[in-house]
Amino acid sequence: MERELLKCSRPGCPFFKTVEPNSVNQDAELNPVEEDTCEYCGSPIERIKLRTPAAFITDLTPGDNRQSDSDTSVKRRGVVSESNTAESPSSLQDKRYEISIAKKDFTWRISDNDIEGGYCDATYIQPQWGTIYSRVPLWIANPVPSNLSQSIEPRAEIKHNGNDYVSRFQKKRDVDLENIRLAAQKITNVFKLKPASGIAGIALNPFQFDEINGRKVLRFDSQGVRAAYYSLAFILQRALAANLDIDPVEIDVVEPQKSGNVGQIVLSDELMHGSGFVVHLYKYFDDYVDQILTPKKGSMFDNMLSESHSKNCDSSCYECLSNYNNMPYHGLLDWRLGMSLLRYLTDENYDIGITGNFDYPELITWRQSTFDLLKTLYKSFFRDDNFELEEEADLSSWDYLPYIKVNGTYIIGVHPLWNNDETNEILNDTCYELGVSIEDVATIDSFNLLRRLGNCYEVIISKVRNG
Repeated sequence: MERELLKCSRPGCPFFKTVEPNSVNQDAELNPVEEDTCEYCGSPIERIKLRTPAAFITDLTPGDNRQSDSDTSVKRRGVVSESNTAESPSSLQDKRYEISIAKKDFTWRISDNDIEGGYCDATYIQPQWGTIYSRVPLWIANPVPSNLSQSIEPRAEIKHNGNDYVSRFQKKRDVDLENIRLAAQKITNVFKLKPASGIAGIALNPFQFDEINGRKVLRFDSQGVRAAYYSLAFILQRALAANLDIDPVEIDVVEPQKSGNVGQIVLSDELMHGSGFVVHLYKYFDDYVDQILTPKKGSMFDNMLSESHSKNCDSSCYECLSNYNNMPYHGLLDWRLGMSLLRYLTDENYDIGITGNFDYPELITWRQSTFDLLKTLYKSFFRDDNFELEEEADLSSWDYLPYIKVNGTYIIGVHPLWNNDETNEILNDTCYELGVSIEDVATIDSFNLLRRLGNCYEVIISKVRNG
């Protein structure tokens, strides 16, 4: 298979699209497109040639008879999804969320590594069958993978076992070397979940960008929103696996997508052409929500929401969301954020604490833990810069947001799923009680406080120095 990948050059941007090449000619130029900039963030578009090998070639030698196994390292790339425009998905919408199922959508695993190579005429010489010529040109990586690392331009000759086995690769004159990436495409069942509506003060867009020195970068406070989408995706994966008694790897967690001004969670069947697992999630979504948010005693989610787990797990652990297969995502996973997003989408009365109600398992310890992180921020950075801790919240008598005051500036801890502006009710109330305006305070979300304390300091130090 030959496709061309159009993707955003900006890290963190989810824009992704594949198109047909201009022609079947192997050295065809990439498709011209009307837009050279990303429709999501305005950054330049990268155009990459994708290839899915029909088969792999051999040098026709007997091979090595190894006396011991050699170590191998396998790293699975993340899965990305692409809608099949020829098929219309089924969808259901509630007041706060929308779910859909497409039974013939595309999913991709794409390598991050560019491979240089080109089409060659191949000749093999070996003692049993003599000289063998390839009937069609073969795509050969350059240099040819061997101990000698010979270039195929203009010709490479690899000898094995003395001169008994010879492989010759002559690059075709009318074909230039090209860079490609290996890709694997599947047609399978794809489930999607996204917010259908929002309320004032709640942040639901995981792909917001700021422009810094002429470059667009993912907003610092968007990281926590992104983490919430990933975390909820793995929560749904675990619920589906537990209910159907299957291995979680049977359900792929696909990279979250952008849909308007919100994000979109995507799950797919790992099996090509689908196994029906995510279709089951679509059909019985309400039952899965009950299984997660009002779990049976002794179940996995009952343990996840328990007081003992809440005290011992500040984000994710091997008792809740973390496992060997999702190690690349451990830095993002947070069971509290995933639960908050799911409860917000399915419960009209839930507002993620923005009106001051923190009486939920995922929120009940949030104020105290965020206050502890603020004090750690001060001890780790501000104290060494000789800034005095002038004031701090007494949470036993203070019903608003945790804060510390350094050099005349209030530093307030906020939830990752809040907008930190005048639409945030509890932030407004906190600033009113402190006698300051929102513009005069520094806000830092608990997701970044827990994971990137140094970056938090860099974000707010200028405001603190100016008092």
